[in-house]
Amino acid sequence: MATTRQAVAALVLQFRMAAGSDAEASSELRWCIEELLQRRIRPSHHFPRKTAASRLPRTAKAADALELLSTLHGSEEALVRAYSGLDRAERRRLDRWAELRSRSHKPLQYLLRSQPFLGLDITVRPPTLIPRWETEEWVERLITQIRKSLLYQPDRRHPIRILDLCSGSGCIALALAHHLNGQPLPSQPHSQPQFSVTGIDISARAIALARINQRRLGIGNAEFHQADLTDPHQLARALHPEGYHILVANPPYIPRMQYQRLAASVKDWEDAVALESGGDGLELIRTIVKHINQESIRLIPTEHTLEAHNPGPTPAIALEINGCDQSQETLGLLRSIAQIKRAEVWQDLAGHDRAAVGYWS
Repeated sequence: MATTRQAVAALVLQFRMAAGSDAEASSELRWCIEELLQRRIRPSHHFPRKTAASRLPRTAKAADALELLSTLHGSEEALVRAYSGLDRAERRRLDRWAELRSRSHKPLQYLLRSQPFLGLDITVRPPTLIPRWETEEWVERLITQIRKSLLYQPDRRHPIRILDLCSGSGCIALALAHHLNGQPLPSQPHSQPQFSVTGIDISARAIALARINQRRLGIGNAEFHQADLTDPHQLARALHPEGYHILVANPPYIPRMQYQRLAASVKDWEDAVALESGGDGLELIRTIVKHINQESIRLIPTEHTLEAHNPGPTPAIALEINGCDQSQETLGLLRSIAQIKRAEVWQDLAGHDRAAVGYWS
């Protein structure tokens, strides 16, 4: 047991080189061990390679992993016990993860190949952007607002179309498609989904990853296309000819000088095209608003927003931004769109301006 404790302490020290504190390092180590134990339980098509644990009878392997998982996030003793329950191949993988984390500052999400996002397990791969909790916050608020104003309206004749620009891993598009797509109305049991989502990204690798996430999660009412927002012809081929009722985007918004100061775990691993956007970080946001004003991206009001009994303001556009330095100019850009009647900024839980939102009414 003393040798096991020493091995765990050495791993915590390695993780600390990237995590910054013993507490964070210990948490990262627990998450890595949790992932290894979960892989014993998941269907074999997720991880086809055989380990000593995978050769155990399925019920014994699962029961052993579940027992270790039940206490893993408790005491230090539980961490040591969980580590001792790993087989040789799992320990070698854990050592490799610790080395990549400490020497190369590879993000933990890339090591584990997943990141939770509003209840969905999103597969992530470098260099496609890792979903952040700040994004998760405003998307959850947006879903709540859309539900309040639009969901389950019996007079709906067509699905609400949502456009997700700079879609990346597809986390926003898939969360919207999953959480907004209610059950068919009893009077229309074979009706189409109430919401359909189109995701667009400049990166072929990002689009391939978004489609993998879509298939793995079984979300049918979404589609993904590659297109460069600065190329009108590419964009036109990717868009629905009748336009969209709601537009969302987590665009690149980091100013050029600020990008140079980012941590190695971000700058060395995540796609610069998904992060940096000109001198003030607003270059692509201006491009998006220009497309809307020139109607190369058509925004159209939903049927329900035109009715007098509308239960609440209906979002037309939501853009993630980089704090208060960008909020006022982004609000001004949204107010330049003729269809937008009101615009506001949403803050994240840390009190930073995080999303600029424009409304139909």
